[in-house]
Order: sequence, then structure tokens, then C-alpha cells
Amino acid sequence: MMRMKRALVGAAVCIGVLISGSQARADVVAYTCKTKQTTNGSITALRHAGACVGYVVKDRNGRVRQRGQLGFRGSGTLSLAPDGKTVVFVHNSPWARVNRVTGAYEAFGMRVRGQAPVLFGVALYRDGKLFTQHLLSDLVHRPRMVAATKSHFRWLLSAPRISRRHVTLRTTSFRHAVIDLRTGALTARDTAQWTSCHAMAYGGIKAIGLGVYRMKPAHQAKGKPGKTLRFTTIPGLKLPNGYRTVCLRRNKGKWQVSAAHAYPRLNGLVR
Repeated sequence: MMRMKRALVGAAVCIGVLISGSQARADVVAYTCKTKQTTNGSITALRHAGACVGYVVKDRNGRVRQRGQLGFRGSGTLSLAPDGKTVVFVHNSPWARVNRVTGAYEAFGMRVRGQAPVLFGVALYRDGKLFTQHLLSDLVHRPRMVAATKSHFRWLLSAPRISRRHVTLRTTSFRHAVIDLRTGALTARDTAQWTSCHAMAYGGIKAIGLGVYRMKPAHQAKGKPGKTLRFTTIPGLKLPNGYRTVCLRRNKGKWQVSAAHAYPRLNGLVR
């Protein structure tokens, strides 16, 4: 009987994790902590309850060059920049949710006296000390434009690129952000994917005719295409039914999708 109960509980957990639809699904692991190495040394993550909390950097001869604390529990990746001195933490899978009313990010498991902590997207460290950090909200810029589960959200389209001088980030909100490793300064701009769209929406689409589709409800990312969206595609372009993000352009007064780009699933827009 005890084995049966355990099996049922395990099955329930698996079902809760795997079912997904228009909204979000739950993740089993609260924190993940990974490292990315460089040829100029090695970095080891210090973990607590699975979260990144600190680091140790060694040179190519195995001698400890610096060690430090992040100052928070992070769910992401620790990297040693090619200069062998700068440690970069990217909070790429925060244990947090998007507030459906305000759009603010609310972290789990890090509350102090009832106050929700500030979520940083990128933090830079040098000589064991914090050098600079940038708010996740500043990097994403459009806070609801993330791919969310019930416990985490993804805000990066691809892995960060770290060179000797810069950290380069491409976000799900169609921002291209660059952080200068010498000064810590952040510069960001909209990507061509964003600027080329007259409007953008996320939701479930269904073919209602040859090259004609309906999205209802349409969750608006850019512009005002309407809660019930009807659009066409260019000749030869067929979109599968299901949830997706579409880039819309006006063609003879009607909305049209001209390319089947693999845009991120922006279910953080769903309220």
C-alpha cells in the first residue's frame, strides 16, 4: 500500500510538471547553477540548495586567484571572462514569476521581512568583489515578454556571448544588450525583428480558411491588433494550429504574417 501511494504521488508530480498549454507549467527544480569555463583559468560554483551563491577562480596552474559571494541566491550561469579576472553571473532562469497585474518580477525563496528582493539579470565581479550589476527589468525592458512557467521564466533567446570586452545578450523581448566589461556600462537597442513588425501578438491560432487564421484571445506585445485577431499569410506560407507569437504587418488595411520565424512563446503576456 505504501509503495502504491508513493507511485501515485510520483505520477501526480510528473503530470503537474509535464502538462502545458496556453499558460505555464511547473518546474521541479527551484534553482540551477552552471559554470562556463575559459582557457585562462577555471571557475567553480559555490552552491546552496542548488543555487549559485559564490565562486572560486583558479589560474591555469590551479592556484586560487579570487573567491567571492554573489550576495543572493541565483539560478543561472557563472562564467569566467577571457581576461581571467572578471566573473560574470547571468540570472538566466530565475525562480520567480511575472505579476499579472503590474508586470513586476517577484522572486520566490528570497524574501526578507516580507519584502520581495530586487532581481538582477547580470552581475559582474572582480577580485572577489561586486563590480556592477544590472536589473533584470532594465535588460528585458518589456517585462511581460518572457517565456514563463509557474515557477520560472526564460528571458534570453540564446546563450550570452562573452568576449574580452563585452557581454552580449539577446532577449525574448527583442532587445540586443551589450555590457562593457571595463566600465560595466549597459547599452541596449531594439532588434530588427521588433522594429520590422507593425504589431506583434501571442496566442492560440487556428486556420479558418486558405491562408486565413484567427487568434482568440490575442495577447498584445506591440501595437493594438485587437483581442480577436484575424490575419492572413503570404501565398505558400502555412502555419500550424497552436500557440505562437506572430509578427504582423499591414497589407491593404489587413493584418498579414509574411514569415514563419521561430519567435519565442511569450506566455508571460497572458494575464
